[in-house]
Amino acid sequence: MVESAAVTTKQTVSPDDSAAALRIGWTLAEVRGRFDPRQDQSDIPNPPPPALLLDAADERSAVERQVETVKILGTLSSAHGGTTNMAISVLTFDTSWASVATADAVKNFKTTDMLRYLAAYLIWSRTKKNLWGTLGASPQLDPANKDSPEDWWDRLERFIWAWDEAIQDQFASQTFGTASSYELGRGLAESYWALNPEAPAGDPSSWSFLLGQNRVDALVENCRRLAPVIGTITAGAVEATVRSWGNVAGDAGAYADPQARLKEQIICWRDLLVTGRDPLTMVDSHDLEKVARRPWPLFRAFGWEIGLVLAGGLLIGLAAAYLSKASATILSVLGAVGITASALVGWAKSNVQKVADRVRDAVNLDAVIHGVERLPEPVQGQTPGVRGRLRLPPHPDVTDL
Repeated sequence: MVESAAVTTKQTVSPDDSAAALRIGWTLAEVRGRFDPRQDQSDIPNPPPPALLLDAADERSAVERQVETVKILGTLSSAHGGTTNMAISVLTFDTSWASVATADAVKNFKTTDMLRYLAAYLIWSRTKKNLWGTLGASPQLDPANKDSPEDWWDRLERFIWAWDEAIQDQFASQTFGTASSYELGRGLAESYWALNPEAPAGDPSSWSFLLGQNRVDALVENCRRLAPVIGTITAGAVEATVRSWGNVAGDAGAYADPQARLKEQIICWRDLLVTGRDPLTMVDSHDLEKVARRPWPLFRAFGWEIGLVLAGGLLIGLAAAYLSKASATILSVLGAVGITASALVGWAKSNVQKVADRVRDAVNLDAVIHGVERLPEPVQGQTPGVRGRLRLPPHPDVTDL
């Protein structure tokens, strides 16, 4: 059954298409999060020149990050065969707010044009920085525009919602594996970028919603669907850490600065899924050796196999010591019907190799989980309770991520 599912998944989506869809979903959630007024830090100035900014060292300013993610999302959407770069007219998005001078152009935009247009005006309204050419938007920005940052944020937020809805519909009508990839990328990134730690339980930006039972189950299910494409160790590590964060979200107040640790966690998820990093490179070789030397997880995972080997060895030893004549007779009879000692040895080697492969995979997965998990520490004097897995009422975003 597992082999059949693996074959089916591989036939419905290629690794390249899966990676592209996953990255589009991830970046869309990140764009929304970076422009969210609660996350916005556009008042922080750039480092003074002639500093050479290194992206990987997180030296870019907030506005530079906003521009970067908009350009990435626009490029990814344009390069995806037109599936996600669609006409604005197919979206449930109102453009009646456009000025008379720009109304015709706005109505004929593709989604990537609208993204750049709204992002440029939102940055302008907040900072008075004209990044029009940098974002590649058109028509020209009107410096006399008096709409407030709140107006432009509301338009961008509604546009992203409508675009996401249309993307999910497009992918749902195509390959199922691509749709799952998009949902997994968007859902994981959203767990941090859409989070408001102060939001009440059940709010779409709260801990209990973004990492609640329904969404955790949906993310885990997508990991399992895509395991044949993204790798079983990667899928297993993401699944395990998502479940752990679901437990943290159930009692977030009992942990020290969980939001900061969640930011570290999504960077690990991004490295595994978006950049395609080999999960074993995220584990220190000494840690891998320590995990391999821990006997209890191996006994817990392979108890009956180990027991069978020990029982078989004991029986062979007893037979050799006390039943040597009978053993010879039995082997002669088996040889007469074609079951030779070499065949038995080959069968034993094959099964030992299978068990060894499973043990190795289990050890590697355990090491990777420990290597990528970024859980917060409990607050001193508090013990997080066992989470009651309460299901939230149905919400439009729960099943679609």
